[in-house]
Amino acid sequence: MKSRKTQPATANEAANPMLDSVAAPNKCIQAKRTLTEPEVGIFFLYDGRLIIDGTPLSEAEAYGSFKVYDAGHPSFWRTLQRTGAVPSDVEYDEVPRGRVNYNTKDRKFYVFADACIMKDPQMIDRIKRELNLPLADTAPPKLDSHYRCPGCIKTEKQREQEEADWDF
Repeated sequence: MKSRKTQPATANEAANPMLDSVAAPNKCIQAKRTLTEPEVGIFFLYDGRLIIDGTPLSEAEAYGSFKVYDAGHPSFWRTLQRTGAVPSDVEYDEVPRGRVNYNTKDRKFYVFADACIMKDPQMIDRIKRELNLPLADTAPPKLDSHYRCPGCIKTEKQREQEEADWDF
């Protein structure tokens, strides 16, 4: 697992030592890497903390016409659980999450995220900064049906029910 970035949602929030331990193994690689190289990756927003794991674009896995992060949310979440960074009784799909991919055809980065993350433009900007995404080559963020936490699903169902209630 190439875990590398975990940061609190606010500067005043204390750093979580467990999250740091997940990022520690990759510090040597990070030091050798160009700081401006964009990355693809996955992320969670748990308990106000943005938890990101990324791979430099030059090392990303090819998947069709995309360059992608080589691991999925479930395996990264299990790693976070094993280290105690997140509770063991919370499943990965219960947490707002998303992904950044690179399309090799149109040469653009794409941010796909849960609606709970998308509603906060500052959080989207932070994800872009953390992964060094070039503004000119990054498409507007998109909602994706793969990334819907229970809160978003409930909201969608409530909205559908309200619309159905008004259909006479």
